Amino acid sequence: MLSTDNINFFFSVFEGYGYLIELIIANALFATSFKKRKLFVLRVAASFLLMVLIYAARNELLPKNLYVEIIIHFLLFVCVIFCIVFCFKTNLLTALFCGIGAFATQHWGFKLGSVFQILVKDANVPYLSYILYVFGIALVYLAAYFIFAKRLREGIAQNINNISVLLLSVSLVIIMIFLQLIISGYKNIDSKILLTLNIYGMLSCIFILCIQYDIFKRGKMEEEQEILKHILYQQKEQMELSKSNIELINVKCHDLKHQLLRYKEKLDSSEIAALEKMISIYDSVLRTGNEALDVILTEKSLLFEKHKIKLDCIADGKCLDFMSPSDIYSLFGNALDNAFEAAHLIQDVEKRMIGIYIKESKGFVSIHIRNYFQGEITFENGLPVTTKQDVRFHGFGTKSIKMIVEKYKGVLSFNVEGDIFNLNILIPVQA
Repeated sequence: MLSTDNINFFFSVFEGYGYLIELIIANALFATSFKKRKLFVLRVAASFLLMVLIYAARNELLPKNLYVEIIIHFLLFVCVIFCIVFCFKTNLLTALFCGIGAFATQHWGFKLGSVFQILVKDANVPYLSYILYVFGIALVYLAAYFIFAKRLREGIAQNINNISVLLLSVSLVIIMIFLQLIISGYKNIDSKILLTLNIYGMLSCIFILCIQYDIFKRGKMEEEQEILKHILYQQKEQMELSKSNIELINVKCHDLKHQLLRYKEKLDSSEIAALEKMISIYDSVLRTGNEALDVILTEKSLLFEKHKIKLDCIADGKCLDFMSPSDIYSLFGNALDNAFEAAHLIQDVEKRMIGIYIKESKGFVSIHIRNYFQGEITFENGLPVTTKQDVRFHGFGTKSIKMIVEKYKGVLSFNVEGDIFNLNILIPVQA
């Protein structure tokens, strides 16, 4: 059992070093997903010791006045940033991003805990204000983790590039700390005014975290756009190469047919049939009325033939003439690649098929691609979630399809019917 003296000692330590403990925990919420540097434990211990020494000097050695408090808080802010860089493999800008989030989270928790303390200040219950303060801190930290920190952890270092908005967040944090230190210097502030100031402080912290999340989302979107542009450029180059290769194959197949006629009398019928079948596989150029569509369908049909996947194609390629060839190649290439990923895993041979249907009706081009699949498909924001382990570098095929469809003011949708996956696109015909 804990004695009263032990409890009092615990709360006295918490009063003296609570801010530092809260700050370290808040930083852990944002930074622990980073890759650790060598001798990580020693680095963390050294960082912790440095911050404790700074705070101990503030508690035991330095005079208690506003200027000292401002200097100490500023030193802790800078120390936290450099400790993140010292302990984790990340850059200074990302460490600054995490430090701001940690300070905003700590201050938000402190303000909510203070609100609870104000509300129960007249209650004659031992340690109630401390318990509610800790409860408020825990509540805020859980909310900050699940709403902000957890979402920011995936690829955070690659998606932060808006320095001007980041500096705005730094300014807001400094202003918040400065105002808090001024408020704490007044001993007899009316409880209603203090409650209002605390609520204002909480809203300011939430605002800072929202700004950070917006920075992250915008950076992530910009990064994805650059990747998609690079993918589309590569696919445009691939289209030209595939077109040349298919033309070369057609020429060679044509020559082989003539060569086969010369030796027809020297070979038996079974050998001739086998050779003709082999040639027909590589001479099976699909004719839809659109050259880019023909290239991608022919290219994919060779892949499907290799994996015993049947391609069912009913397509009026002429209705796609308003689209650029590279967009057609990318759109159908990505769609058929996704269908292939699912179809080639099907054990039932009868279900190893991919259907593609393109037609024009009432001023709209309707595109429908379907395939069987096994397992489960989950959707996020209307798009199927990739099943690849490295989600950071997968799932761009579907995003590329969406970007191309939106470029032509079209509508994209996915749905599942039993074990059949459907991709539906509707694009208005453009002059």
